[in-house]
Amino acid sequence: MALIDRIKYDGPPAGPDREQVPWLVYRFPSDNLVLGSELIVNRNQEVIFFHEGNALDLFGPGTHTLSNLPLLQSLFNLPFGVGTPINAEVYFVNKVAKLDVKWGTIQPLQITDPRYQIMVRVRGYGQFSIKILDSRNFVSQVIGALHGNQIPDYQTVSGYFRRLVLTKVKDTIADMMIDKKTSVVDIMASIDSVSTICRDRVASEFDRFGIEMLDFFIESINIPEEDMAKISELNFKEALNLSKSKGDFKKSAYYCGDLVMLYMKKGDLINAYKYTSNLAGYAEGEAKPLVEEFCGQLEARINAGIKEPPEELVKKAEVICHKIRVGP
Repeated sequence: MALIDRIKYDGPPAGPDREQVPWLVYRFPSDNLVLGSELIVNRNQEVIFFHEGNALDLFGPGTHTLSNLPLLQSLFNLPFGVGTPINAEVYFVNKVAKLDVKWGTIQPLQITDPRYQIMVRVRGYGQFSIKILDSRNFVSQVIGALHGNQIPDYQTVSGYFRRLVLTKVKDTIADMMIDKKTSVVDIMASIDSVSTICRDRVASEFDRFGIEMLDFFIESINIPEEDMAKISELNFKEALNLSKSKGDFKKSAYYCGDLVMLYMKKGDLINAYKYTSNLAGYAEGEAKPLVEEFCGQLEARINAGIKEPPEELVKKAEVICHKIRVGP
């Protein structure tokens, strides 16, 4: 195989629409290098010679003749003659590139909510931006993390750090819910503070790779609608019981109405009928006969073995619950 006497990298070819293709680290595609080769390092690049887990000689921007590689030569006791083969990999590192990575949970974190004692499926997504500060440390850590089996191209590196961020975010949410007994409802309502905690944890991990974190934020932490419906159901029932214990039957009517709507939207006619019957006892004014009529319609459908409420009944429930809210 021919020996390489000129080493240079100008970045990846432009994309199909002539857009610039991002890159962070590039492995020069040959191990057949010789002393005396010309190394050209472009502006905002650094070059690292790497061998068997060791990041060795580093070169900054400029044109270099590889006549003196002290770290590599001390490792192999190389002679100084021009043309002597160099058994090492060469990595070009982009020192100016900002890697913008969107992240999101593929599989939700399944965990018991400490307040409601139900299993919830927590998802999150956001974005982070990083930049290489320490080329030597970066190449050493990335090659080690990939176990030397993959060429560290842009997609491989961004995918690795995306998985790292996801792990830290999931661990942070789990810590808050298990150790600090924080409900997912409170976590969803305080994304900024959760984002700050995650940023600090992720930044310390990136420091290990010689990377500076420029930005990190969580755009959303959420749970599926059916999990949220379970939480709403528990909240409405708790509020209903509290209002009844205080004799505040106007609020009891509100919460009965909320439960009726929740069960109607879920298609649960049995429970919708149960709370409509309760609502009939709290309703006043022109809303009361509407509730009683609606209750009879639900009872008739249940007795007929019909399980799913038609859309017109759901809309009717909305009208009734609105009247309960605004009062007689």
